[in-house]
Amino acid sequence: EFKGANQGAWLNRLEAEHENLRAGLDWSLGLGPEGAEKALRFCGALMRYWELRGYLSEGREWCARALNAPGGQEPNMTRVRALTTSCALAFRLNDYTAAQSYAQESLLISREVGDRGGIADSLGDLGALAITLGDSVSARTYMEESLAIFREMGNPDRMARVLNHLGSVAFHQKDYVSAHTFYTESLALRREMGDTGGVAMALVNLGTSAQQKGDYTSARVFYEESLTIYRELGSRTFIASTANYLGNVARRQGDYMSARALYK
Repeated sequence: EFKGANQGAWLNRLEAEHENLRAGLDWSLGLGPEGAEKALRFCGALMRYWELRGYLSEGREWCARALNAPGGQEPNMTRVRALTTSCALAFRLNDYTAAQSYAQESLLISREVGDRGGIADSLGDLGALAITLGDSVSARTYMEESLAIFREMGNPDRMARVLNHLGSVAFHQKDYVSAHTFYTESLALRREMGDTGGVAMALVNLGTSAQQKGDYTSARVFYEESLTIYRELGSRTFIASTANYLGNVARRQGDYMSARALYK
């Protein structure tokens, strides 16, 4: 449900059950080796919740406990999904060294067990890290291999994610036309799936691309729609960043009252 039209309701449901989720994780980790898999499954399933609602450090701590628990080191896809969550949270917390380590282990296990979806996910994570670290050539190589696998699998959710990353590669290479094309294709897939959180992310990137080109009017429209969605989802992490981006645009347009309000 995190990837469809009901994600807002499910985020609220998990928020209401947050203490029970914590209790379930803690209980699982107290069971010994047989509980490690339960805890890892929790970690793999809760990535979007922790990320959107801003529980980045807490989620990462739970993942670390589960990954290091007795019985948690089995090289299987349950561990891979927890590693993927760890990678995403470390990335959001700007710990790129740790994020890269998680992604590399995830890729290694996925190749060992022959899980193509896991391989493509891990390649996408490594590509996202390469973008951030300024290695656009490696980023494009990772992303194109990842996209080819997801196209073959017919997975629109993951295709949209990788297209978004390819847009970021083009953006960092100052190829804003290609960036706009990739972001637009990603947005279309997200809208088709009803993935409101994914729509918001694509809109932010389109706004950033428009802003870079000096098209502040379009940038403001993209950011405003994105901010509305993030507020509906209660996504504190992205409300903050998008309000900041929108404040930058308002400031450049000379709308200092709006800029001040958005920054606050």
